[in-house]
Amino acid sequence: MSSKPSLFVLKDLLRDGNFLKEAIYCLGFSANSKTLASASGNSKINFWRVNANGLLDRIPLKSLTNFQTGTKDRSSWVVYSKDGKRLAVASGSGSADNIEPQKWEIAIWEVDSDGLPKTEQPFQKINPGAEHVPAFGFSYDGKLIASPGPNKSVIIWEVESGKQLTNLSGHSGQAREFSFSRDSTRLIVASGEGTVKLWEVKNGTLLKDFAAHTGGAWTSSLSPNDKLVASGGKDKAVLLSEVESTQRVAAFTDKHQNGEVYSVVFSPNGKILATAGDDGDIILWDVETGEIIQELKGKIVINNLAFSPDGKFLVSGTDNPDNVIINLWQVVDNSKTK
Repeated sequence: MSSKPSLFVLKDLLRDGNFLKEAIYCLGFSANSKTLASASGNSKINFWRVNANGLLDRIPLKSLTNFQTGTKDRSSWVVYSKDGKRLAVASGSGSADNIEPQKWEIAIWEVDSDGLPKTEQPFQKINPGAEHVPAFGFSYDGKLIASPGPNKSVIIWEVESGKQLTNLSGHSGQAREFSFSRDSTRLIVASGEGTVKLWEVKNGTLLKDFAAHTGGAWTSSLSPNDKLVASGGKDKAVLLSEVESTQRVAAFTDKHQNGEVYSVVFSPNGKILATAGDDGDIILWDVETGEIIQELKGKIVINNLAFSPDGKFLVSGTDNPDNVIINLWQVVDNSKTK
């Protein structure tokens, strides 16, 4: 019998005064799945932990009273390195329509075993020089970061030195999301012109060009075994393709018809693909069969989805400052109870 995972709601709503007056742009779990970090429109990064009752408790940074993410207007993205040693945050000034490139930066901290920053100030700062930094990506070994660069380029940075390693030129739209392969030698990039491309990290060679989304590809995700790439975009479609052949193996075009797709993410075991976006719905797909496992209906724009590395939880963050919600679900494999 094939595995049929399903989700059970543990926590529906979190409200916390001033912080949740700003939209949540990104959520990320630490490598040990104990800590959840959230980035919001007021530049603040908050840390949460799942308690014994399945609820999210805020973690106070008592010893880091002056911890901040860099520039103080906006924070767009927060990512833990897969090796559990680092946390990086993109932050900057201005609105999405009026960005000052020189004021956007990616700040990087060393973190402790629970995923909390060790120091108030980051040990490294990177200035991508891009018009906007909607997202960036850590390599699996935590040694590299990929970010948007000037003139719609993609830049690979060495984390330790802060120096540029490679400049990838070939996108006619701004890079929107990044996924490294497990060996950190290849990079998947979704971009505003609607394409998803696979790049060689070391020499900047374009390896593969996947089927495009009409109007823009906003999100992409590489499966844990590096064999599949999923993407979503302005055309409301979710596409699933083989990496080596670039052949499209599935096209989910009829479920997110009320809005654009902003987030696609594979579960750690690669069996589930979770998708969400403008319509507020979260849809879970069986990667092997292409069938829908579960639909979670919503009404508020969802910016970001994240599975915990241990595969036990899925979280989502919303883009409505008047009704900001962090949803937390437990992932349960029903086949194990039969």
